[in-house]
Amino acid sequence: MNNKEFFRTGALILLLVMGLGIGQALALTLGLTSVQELAIESELIVTGRIASVEYVWEDETHRTINTLLTVEVDQYVKGTGNATVVVRQLGGHIGDFGDEIPGVPAFDAGEEMVFFLVKFNGEYWIHSMALGAFRVSTEETGQKIVYNFLPDVTVVDPDTRQSLPGETIFKATALPDFIARVMSYIR
Repeated sequence: MNNKEFFRTGALILLLVMGLGIGQALALTLGLTSVQELAIESELIVTGRIASVEYVWEDETHRTINTLLTVEVDQYVKGTGNATVVVRQLGGHIGDFGDEIPGVPAFDAGEEMVFFLVKFNGEYWIHSMALGAFRVSTEETGQKIVYNFLPDVTVVDPDTRQSLPGETIFKATALPDFIARVMSYIR
């Protein structure tokens, strides 16, 4: 994602929140992005477990909170790096102050993830805010499944201009199949 696309996504969220001035935005609206686009446009694609979740003020004005996710990397699917990578995202809670961005996923330490990451101002962010974060769950059989559940996200297909519920965008897939598919896009 280039700077223009990053700011366009951020501007869209800001307009949603400002446009609803009286109330809270109930959903995040994003442009449809395929797994292939996520793979090609991301600088890093990692699998791993969230080691810690930290909330920090974005700057000295103390008006906006960001979440820092420290991810213990199991595999660099694209790119290279250290044993951990820090991912920044909008929103979080510090004390009694909460800065919630509708549709931006919340994470817990210990969760296993696949992240598609872009670099902006020297830090890694989730590609397309919510679309580039896939959870991994282990079934009773031991098989790992990748999914991206987006209940508070509306995705707009740029070709048809149709709104699609976020939870219908990505189908659950076995982790090895998902990684193989992603790798086929970046070769």
